[in-house]
Formats: sequence, structure tokens, C-alpha cells
Amino acid sequence: MALRSDDIKKFKNIFNKLLTWPRCTSAIIDTSTYCPTKSINRCVRNGTEPECGGRLKDDQGREESPPLDDLEVLGRAVHAVDWTHATILFSEDAASIAFDLAEQLGNLYVQSSLRPICLNEEYIESLWQHRDPEVHAVVIGNWSFIESVLKEATMFDRQPENIRRTALYAMSYWVVYMYRAEAANNTGDDVQFWSDVAMDNVLLIQKTTANKADLSTLMWRENNTREFEKVEIDWNDKMDLFPNSHFGFNGRQLLTTAVQYKGYVELGERNGDLVIEGGVCGDIVKILCNKLNFTYRVIPPEDGQWGILKDDGNWTGMIGMLHRREVDIAMVPLTVQEDRKKVVDFTIPFFYSNFGFIMRMPDPKTVKWRIYLDMFSSDVLLSIATVLVLASLLLYTMEHLSWIWNGRKPSEKKDLADIVEYIYGALVLQAGHRLPSSSSGRVFTCIFWISCVSLAAVYCGSLVASMALARREKIHFETLEDLVSQTEYKWGYVSGTYLDSVLQKSNIEVYQKIYQGARQFATEDQEVLSISGDIHFRKLMTEKYVFISPVPHLQTVSFSDCRSLLSTERFVEDNSAFGVPEDSPLKEIFSLKLAQLQDSGILGSIHQKYKLQNNCSEVSQLLNQHTIKPDDVQTAFFILLAGIFIASDVKWFSAILNFLVLSKSCAELEGGSGESRHTHPSCKHLKDPDHRVRCVCLELIGAIGSPEQEVVDDSHEPFIPIQSLLAGFCGDQDSRVRASSFNAMLQFHQRGLSLRLSIYQQACQSLTDDYQDVRLSAMKLIWVLSHLYPDSLVPVSDSEDELRLVDDGFAKICNMVNDISVQVRMEAAVLLGSLHQVSPKFLEQTLDKKLMSNMRRKKSAHERAREHFASGEWATGQKWADDAPKEELDPDNVNLMNIGACGAFVHGTEDEFLEVRNTALDSLCELASQSASFANLSQDSIIDMFNDEIESVRLNAINSLRKLNRFITLREDQLEIILGVLQDFSTKTRDSLRDMLGEMKLATRECLSKCIYSLLDNLRRYPQDKLSIWKCMKNLGSHHPHLALPLVPELLCLHPYFDTPEPDMDDAAYISVLMMVFNSAVECPTVVTMFQDHTWRHYHYLQDSLPDLVPKLEKSIRVAEEAKPEAVAHSDVRSFLRNLISGLDSLPNMELSTAQPLLETMVRDLQQVTELNQKCSPSAEFVCVYLKTQLLLTKLMNQQGVQCSSSIADNQVLSLIDQILGLTRKLEHQYLGVSSVDHALIQQTRLKAGTLQILTKMKSDPTRCSQAKETYLQQLQALKKFLETNELAADPCFVYLFSVLNDLENGKISDILKHLQHAVKSIAPCGISLQNSCIRRVTAIMHEPTGSSDNPIRFTTGLTVTVPVHATFENVQNVDCIRLKVHYPDQKSYLITPKKCHFTKLNPLQYKLISEVIISHSLWSDQSHVEISIVMETRDGETVSCQELCRPVKVPVAPKAAKR
Repeated sequence: MALRSDDIKKFKNIFNKLLTWPRCTSAIIDTSTYCPTKSINRCVRNGTEPECGGRLKDDQGREESPPLDDLEVLGRAVHAVDWTHATILFSEDAASIAFDLAEQLGNLYVQSSLRPICLNEEYIESLWQHRDPEVHAVVIGNWSFIESVLKEATMFDRQPENIRRTALYAMSYWVVYMYRAEAANNTGDDVQFWSDVAMDNVLLIQKTTANKADLSTLMWRENNTREFEKVEIDWNDKMDLFPNSHFGFNGRQLLTTAVQYKGYVELGERNGDLVIEGGVCGDIVKILCNKLNFTYRVIPPEDGQWGILKDDGNWTGMIGMLHRREVDIAMVPLTVQEDRKKVVDFTIPFFYSNFGFIMRMPDPKTVKWRIYLDMFSSDVLLSIATVLVLASLLLYTMEHLSWIWNGRKPSEKKDLADIVEYIYGALVLQAGHRLPSSSSGRVFTCIFWISCVSLAAVYCGSLVASMALARREKIHFETLEDLVSQTEYKWGYVSGTYLDSVLQKSNIEVYQKIYQGARQFATEDQEVLSISGDIHFRKLMTEKYVFISPVPHLQTVSFSDCRSLLSTERFVEDNSAFGVPEDSPLKEIFSLKLAQLQDSGILGSIHQKYKLQNNCSEVSQLLNQHTIKPDDVQTAFFILLAGIFIASDVKWFSAILNFLVLSKSCAELEGGSGESRHTHPSCKHLKDPDHRVRCVCLELIGAIGSPEQEVVDDSHEPFIPIQSLLAGFCGDQDSRVRASSFNAMLQFHQRGLSLRLSIYQQACQSLTDDYQDVRLSAMKLIWVLSHLYPDSLVPVSDSEDELRLVDDGFAKICNMVNDISVQVRMEAAVLLGSLHQVSPKFLEQTLDKKLMSNMRRKKSAHERAREHFASGEWATGQKWADDAPKEELDPDNVNLMNIGACGAFVHGTEDEFLEVRNTALDSLCELASQSASFANLSQDSIIDMFNDEIESVRLNAINSLRKLNRFITLREDQLEIILGVLQDFSTKTRDSLRDMLGEMKLATRECLSKCIYSLLDNLRRYPQDKLSIWKCMKNLGSHHPHLALPLVPELLCLHPYFDTPEPDMDDAAYISVLMMVFNSAVECPTVVTMFQDHTWRHYHYLQDSLPDLVPKLEKSIRVAEEAKPEAVAHSDVRSFLRNLISGLDSLPNMELSTAQPLLETMVRDLQQVTELNQKCSPSAEFVCVYLKTQLLLTKLMNQQGVQCSSSIADNQVLSLIDQILGLTRKLEHQYLGVSSVDHALIQQTRLKAGTLQILTKMKSDPTRCSQAKETYLQQLQALKKFLETNELAADPCFVYLFSVLNDLENGKISDILKHLQHAVKSIAPCGISLQNSCIRRVTAIMHEPTGSSDNPIRFTTGLTVTVPVHATFENVQNVDCIRLKVHYPDQKSYLITPKKCHFTKLNPLQYKLISEVIISHSLWSDQSHVEISIVMETRDGETVSCQELCRPVKVPVAPKAAKR
């Protein structure tokens, strides 16, 4: 091309100046970007030659010298950014500055390239082509020159041939210097110009000083605007002059393409735009967007394909979009292929895999019914059946031909059925007990047994392995050769992918067959080449189909669905990477970031995150052995049902016959119930060899017969009573029959029929039976007879004496306390407690293991002489008085009471089972409560149980001793054991013991003193028990006033001469002492005289704050004077409530504007009454809450537009409705004793708010109110039913709604709206009747935690800490709805349901809760508060709400960091 004359002139001037430049530097002079001639490169002298003194001159010949200070700033700035090379772009008049800068950069080891610019656009292309890897440019010139250079650089990326090929905006760094000072003032003023500059990294040097430079960096701002940010820099520090380089693409939007790929690319929508939400690539894209600071917009390919080369040379899918430069990048796992690499570029691969194929195995349910038969082959099963037949015949022959049967009766031989049963039993390892009798038969069975054991072991092992591991069918084909050689299964793959092109162009025969087969299948079913993987997976599960795809893609199904089988063959490598247009600079940027992610292990963690767990491996199946389903064992159920059916055929036939016979017997027995004698038809069945028949007959006799009836038996003449008949079976050989006979007689008693005493001795003998059921029934029968005939005399064994039956029965039952059976011992201990008529000496003997002397019988001398004479022996020669009874007589021969029964309660309370100990304590307490003397004797045994290891036993002992408080007085030695329980870990045990101490009598002053100091020590150990301790102190003082009198000076720290300091009222121990002293002063006025002035002040304070624990003393003038006015005030409050309620009768007829201020005044007055008078507080609060609902309803109706049937969909209206619903729920659930009339008013108020609410919803969106409409109609029907049941009148609003109820259920939305709007017009506030003035409110008082502590609970972050909760409830009907609410500082709340065992019932409606709350918290810089409160969970249909029963208690917590 030809040069212009002015260009040649300028070039010559610059070139001459370059040749005469005297500086010594290492620079490259490049003029190729200015003129189309050959580049001129010249190395300036390096310092070995003498320095020249020439300088640059301008066109007029004037000498120019560069400003050295600015030059130093330029050099330092370039050196500060750590450049190794730089291109200096300068105008003609800035050549001297450029060469001075090049010399200075050479001294700093920075290679520079000088480019004089004549404003030709080709120099930007040259800069981009010679980048390494970025463009480092220094621009020196005046303002117009710099403006033109930056404009050319900005437009470079926007040229059509450079779109998505260059990225100069991000890969270039510009240092701009205007050497003329007068031009510097115009640089920052042109806002529009700098906003159009696209380069991210631009540094402008405007003004310099000696050691500091005012540098400005061009920054990106919101709305894609640019502005300079001045940076004060000290040259002695490391400088960051291009901060935009740290922000990647600075928020630019890239165009990307993607398709759905399960496990790797999960597409979704966000704000109407398509985004990559999940998968491996989704996570990588999120990280890259964060690291490189860019956004993206997904443009999916129109054909939905990945990209293949068509016959016309064009590419489809995402590869085609990249090739045509329609997008910046494809952030999907594109397979790297040589054909694709010719038209697009790829980043470094981030995933490596191969292709495989997957199929579905046959349904195992079709063969599971044969699982028990499939363990053996058909040949083995046939062999087993043959062996069974042959072995049975062989053993039968051996048995009949044996010599052992010679001379035997034929009936003793075994028939063929017995032999078959035995052989079959041996086969299943369950042979009968009748062994072969012949020697040959026994030898044969031994050998047969060995083979059966081996065969059963093999079968069981195979069956266990089959049931433990899921049976996986062997795959029909494992290679591609096997796949193409079969005709049963079709195959397919995702078309338009890398695999499609490989199979099409491959020379491998099997690949060609796969490709041609898929194309042939596609002619009939186009889904085999669908671009959607989900379609292929659906075909896989529903058809005989094989899907070919990358192995990781197939594992998403094969690892989760064990019915799918994945091939073992792997073929065609699949290396995946992101794709970019050819020669795109994004390749280097994204490859670098992917390499960093690979080196840091982030890519590996992403792949591990989406790596599926193989639930179908053998190890996984072994770990999931418990997942056996009914289908796996259906064969066992089939066999069981078949056996039941076969066995029941015979059994039911026999049972029907027996039933018919027994029914006939029962009919005859009932028909002859009026006769005293008749033939008993079931006697022959009582002799049936089957014990079940005999048991059923005895049960029928007990249920239908009568002891007075007499029956005749085949072996008995004359008639015998039924009871005697039953007694005969008490000695039956079968224990179940013996127990049934006793149970039949017990049934007589339960039916109100009297038993005869003759059975007593037989029942006593059965107490030694070997079976516990017999002993239990006999013992109960003895207990029954002891109640029926207590004073009857029965003989003593081995003696001629007689005892009362109740005493003897008591002794027999006492003996059963030592029985070997736990159930018998427990039942014996229970029965002992109800025998109240026992003689005192027998009761006393139960507490001593040694036999008392008064329980022994000593024979007189005459009796002993009579026995000696009857024996026929000669005289012994002894004197008359020598045979007096001695103490060393054998106790077994002289006891009135069996020695085993001595100390029965001692044995019972020392039993190893807690059930026996508890029942023994209950019986001991029951008997002691009937006798004062026995109570005094038993108190030591009960107190010993205070040390039992089981908490329930200790509690039972405490409660038992408490029941005996009117009989016993505690001694000092007993208090040592009792007070030791105060240190028990169980709060329930400690509370029960303190309640017991408060009701017991103490013997001495020392006993009271020991109790007081033990309680004070207990308070120090367990400060949370202070309320229980105060209550105990109160009871001790009121029950022992005279014992407390001498202790008062010591307890109150009184001194006869000196004034003692006033104790602190915050001391709980001092308050405990005052509780005891004040209550003792009620019955002992002397105590009052010892009170000091501060004691009286403390008394008044406690009497006001704790009125239930502090009594009213007569010396308190103020309290006595105020007692009467308080009662008057109480009656005044009730009259005030009645007057207020009566004034509400006219409320429905008032104007809304008049009713609203009236209701506001009433609510305000009731709130003050609630605070002033606690006794009337629940009733006044109930009325107050109800009037609040009416006030809110009035405000709601006063809203503008409600009465004219306009829209009420307003936030304020909805808020008022929610408040009304919350208050009505409170009225329904938190107050007890509400009459049905008031309850109806509450329900109607709630439904009025519900009517307004449903009307609001239907007006705002009628299509979404179906569920709300159904709920509203159900509430309306429930209200109608309630009003009709209680015969109450409805509000005018609901009278109308009830009349159109059918229209509301079946009508259109428009008709429903009209009815509701008409009903809303008649809504008006309504008064209340308050028929029951004694309304009670559900309340909860939380005693622990108190919330008064400033010491935070410290625990390690992430771990847990336990906070004890102690609360009492009043008027709670059901504790199942009580919840503990924990509110954390991060505004998260949790509801905790206490265990039912944590509640203790104090009264019918009073409970105590002792539980724990486990809290956990994250690390906070300062301590925070966790709020704990008690709420009541209520359900209103499907709506669940919580209502607070007490104010939240703030618990300070201070989590600390975990130690590493």
C-alpha cells in the first residue's frame, strides 16, 4: 500500500530522534505498528561508549527535557505491578519521555517495547497477538492521544470478527500518563468517556510529589458506570494499582448453553430464567461464578442435542452453537473428540469415564414362591422323595420281621403311618419319640439320621444365604457382542452425542452393528434415540430395553434400583470438559481456574458429593439383612396355611363333636338347676383322657353350676354335691386340671354362691403343689374361705388343738411369701393385707423371724402320761414333776404357727424382686392402719425400707409411713434413717419425704431440732426445693408448737443483752426458720413475745407475699384490721361484676359508635379489678378477655366499607380477625367452669370472625378457598349441633346462615359471597351471662429456673447443657397438652413434650412438673439469653396453636469455643 506524504514526514522525524537519542538502555524500537514497512529494531548503546550530550528538539528547534520527577513516578508505578515486559505507546511529541522511561525500566530489569503511534488501528491487533499472556501497555501522550488510544482499545473487542475471540477488556493492563500538566485537569471530568472505557485495569497518573503520588484507578460501579478512585500510596510499600484484576470479569454476563444431564446438569428456573441448579457441573459453575465474578444466561440448543457433524458439514446442538460463536461457553460435560477440537476449543478435562450399558432383570416376584424349592434342583427333590418312600418301606419291613416281636401282641406293632411319620420327622430333624424296637431298625435310623442332618445343614445354609442377600439374576449378556447377537432386547442411546458420532464413523464391526440396530429400532420406536435420558430410563423399567450411556450416568439407576443390572464391559473413553469457541481467550481463564480447583481437591470433593452409594452391592445387601419382606418368605406362609388347613380338618371335626356333647351337658345342667338332684351328663367327659376336655368341663361347671346341686356319677352312689365332685379333681394327675378345679370353685364365689368349708384342708394340701398355677388358685381359695368362715375352728396339724380359720389361713398364706415363684409371693403379699380379722399375736409374729414363746404349745404332764400309758411301755422310774415341759422341745412338733410363716413381712420386704417388696409394704400398711399396736411394731420395718435401692420402693415406704401418722410417733434413732433420705437424688423422693415429715409426730425437742437443721442443710444442697422445704417447716411449726418454743431463741439468734443484726430477707434459710416460728406462734402465744421489730416487719412482708405459708397472728393489728375490709372488698368485687354484666344486656342494640367507647371503659376497669383482687381475678379476667373480643369485633365492623358490603381484604382487618381468634381460643382452653351458655357465646364470636375471614379470602382469590370453605362449613355445622343439643338460641347472623346452609355447601362462589355479605350485616357485639361466677384459670408457676441469676450457664459450642425445670400447675385437666417452649436468641423456637412420668399429681386438677430442658447454642461473642416458658398446645381442627401459661424465664448462657 502507498504511504501518505505526511505519514512519511512524521516517521522520518521520529526515526531521526531515535537514532540520536543519547540514553543507554535495553529497548526495542518497533515501528511496524505505525508504518507498513519493515520493522526497525535497534539496540541503543549499553554504556561502554561515551555518553552523548544531545537532546530532543521540537519542530521549531527548541530543546525539550522530560520532567524527571514524573518519569520516576512512571518507572516506580510499572515496577510496582511486577511487570516483566511492557509496551510503551507514545505520541510524536512524547518520544523523549518514552525513551527515558524505557531506560529506567531497563535498569529495573523490565523489558520494554517502544511503539510510536500514528493513530492506526492495527497496533491494537498487534498488542493482542503479542500478549504474554496479558497485554501490558504504558500510554504517554496528551489528552486527545490517550482518548483515541483507549477508544480504539474499547472498540477492538466489539468488532464482528473479534466477538468471542478476544478479551482485551479483561486481559490487558494500562498505565496512562499525560506528560503535559495542563491536560491533566481534563481527565476526570469527562464522565461519559470513562464510563465507555471497557478495559478493567486502567491506572491514571495525574499529579506527583516528591515521595507520594496521587494515583487514580478506574473502578467499576453500580449500573456499569466507571469512576476514578484516588489511592494514596507510599512507594516504600507493596502497591496494588489494579484492584479490578481481583474481581474476575467484574460482574459481566456470559452466554452459555446447556441441556439436562442427570447427575451432572440439573436445569431449573429462577425469576423466569433458565439456570444450572445442581449436579456436578452445577456446583462447579457456582464456584466459578464466585471466583471469576460473572453471571450467565443459559440458551439451550434448539434441537436439544450435544453436537454431531452432519453430512453437509454443519454441527448440531451445543457444538454448533460454539462453532457459530453464538455463546461464550458451554458449561456442560462435553466429550473431548478430535473432530470437535477442529471447530471448538476445550478446557482441561475435569471428568474421565467410559461408556457401558444397563438392563433390567426379570421381576423376582414371579419366582419367589418357589424359593424354598429352588434351593435344590429337581433331581435332588425327586431323590429325596424316593428316599422317603423307600426308607419308610424298609424300616417297616425290618420292624415286622424282627425277632423282638415274636410272642408280642399285634396291637403293639407300629403301623406304616407311624413309620412314615417318623421318617419324615427325621428328614426335617423333628422325629417322634417312638424309636424302632429292632436292632436292625435302630442301626438303619442312625445312618439315616446322619444323612438327614447333612442334607438339612446344606439346605438351611443355602436358604439363609438366599434370604440374607438379595438374589440377583445373572445378566443375560455382558458384552456388546452378546447384546447384538440376541433378539429379545432392544437397545438405544441419546442421539446427537459423542457416542452417536463414534458409532457411526467407527470401523469396528460391533460398533457398526450397535449403530445400525439402534437406527432400525428407531423406525418403529423413535424413543430409542431420544435426546432425553429420562425417557430411556423409563423404557428401561417398563420394557425389555438396554440403554447405552456413560457409566456414571447409568450408576444413578443401578446403584439405587437393585432390579437393574450394569454391564461389566467398558468401551469408548469419555473425557469431559467445558467447551468454548475456537481461539477464545476464555479457554485459558477457565482452564486455569479448573486446574486450581483440581489441585486444591475441590473437584474431587464435588465428585465425591454426587458419588452414589451402591445399595445393590453384596456388602450393602449384607448390611440390609433386616429388609426381608413378606414376598421373600411367602412360601413359608403357604406351607403354614396348608398345614393349618390339613390339621384343622381333623381337629375341628373332633372339636365340633366335643362341643355338641358339652352343649347338651350344659343344657341339661341348666335345665336341672332347680332340682336338688339329677344325673350329670358331663361326668363321662370329665374322665376324658385329654386334659383340655376336662378343663373345659370344669370351667363350664364353675360358670353354670351351683355348689348346692348334687349329681350322680357312674362310679358313685348315692348323689354327690358338685363341690365334692370338683374337689375330686384337685388331685388330678394334670396340673392344669387341678388348677381348673380350684378356679371353678372360685367362680362360685365370684357369682355370689357360698362354698362349703370341707374344701379347706384340700386347698391347704395343694399349697405344696409343684405347679404355681395350682398353688395360686389354692391360696386364693384359702383367702376366700378365711373371709367366709373367719371364726370357724380348724385342727392344727400334729396336734389336737384348734385354731380360728382366719388365723390358720393367714399363717398358710404367710408361708407362701417364701414360695419359689415370684408371682405366688407377690399374690400372697397382696392377700395378706385384706385379712383384717387376724389375731394380734399372729400379726406380731409376721415381724419376727424367730418363733415367739406364746406361739408354742406345751403339753401338760397328764397329757404326756396318757400318751406313755397308751404306748404300752413300762414306767420310766421318773418322778411326777420331772416331765414338766422344757424350752428345748422340738419346735416342729409344738408350733401353733408354721416356722416358715414367721417373719412373713420381713421376708416380703427383703425379697429380691421389687414387685414383692411393694406389695408387702402395701399389705403391711393396710394391716397397721387397722391396729395401733401393730402400727407401732411395724414402723421400724417400714422405716428400714427407706434405704431400698429402688426409688419406687422408697416412695412406697414413705407414703406408707405417712398413712400411719395418727398411730405412731417418731423417735430420734428412727429420724437418722429418715433424714438420710433428704439427700436422695430424686426430687420426687425428697418432696414426698418432706410432706411425710410435716404430718408426723415427733417425740422430743431434739427430734424437732434435728429435723430443722437437716432441712436447712437440704436447702443448701438443693436450693430448688425451697418451696417444699418451706411447706414442711410450716407443718412442723403448726404440729409441734410447744417443742418449737425452746428452740425459738436459738433459731432467731436472740440475745438477752445485745441486739443482733437484722437477717437478710433474701436468705432462703432464714425464711424457712420464720415459717416454722410463725406457724408455731399460732398455738403458742409465748413465741410472739420473743419477736423483735425487724421480725414483725419480716412477718408482714411474708404474710403479703406468701399468704398460704404464713398464718395470721392476733398480735398483728394491721392484719386483723384489714381482714374484715378484705372480705367486704371481695363481696364488692362480685357485686361490681354482676352490675357490669347486667349492663351488657343492651349491648347488641347499641350503635357501634356508642358500643366501642363503652367496651373500652369496661375492659380498662376489669383490668384494674384483676390486678387488685386475686380471689375474683379469674372471673374478672374471663369477662375482660371476652369483652376484648367484642371490642375488636366492634372495631372490625367500624372499618370503612364493611357495612356496605364492599371488600374487606385489608391487612388491618385480617390482623383484627387473628386477634379475635386467638382470644377465643384462650377463653375455650384456659378457663374451667364456663357454662354452656357462655361457651356458646364464645363459639359464636369465634365463628363471626371466621365468617369475616372466609369472606376476605373469597373476595381476594375465590379459586383458592376450597379448603377454607370446607373447614368453615364444618365449624358452622358443629355450632348448629351444639346449640341444638343444649337448646340455646343462635345469634341473628347464624340464624340466617343456618337457613341457607345447603346453599353454602352446594352453591356457586358468587351465591356464597352474597349470603356471607348479608350475614355480616347482622354481626353485632354481644354481652355475657357469667352463670358460674367461680371460674378457674389454668395457671403455671415456674419455680426453676428463676431467671434472677446473673451467672451465665457456660458450655462448649455445639454441645448440650441441661437446664432443670420445676413448675406447678393449677386447674389442668390433661397434662398431655403441656409443652416447654425454648426460644433462642436467633429467634428460633422449639417445643419440648415432657415425659408423662415427670408429672406428679398433687390433687385432681393440680400437678407438679420436674423435668429437664436440653439446650444447645452456637458461638456468640457475648452472652445471650435463652427464654424458657410453659405453653399449652391446643388443636382446633387442623390448626395447632400454643398459649402461654406463664411468662418466659430468661436463662443466661455463654457458649465457649471448642478446644482443638
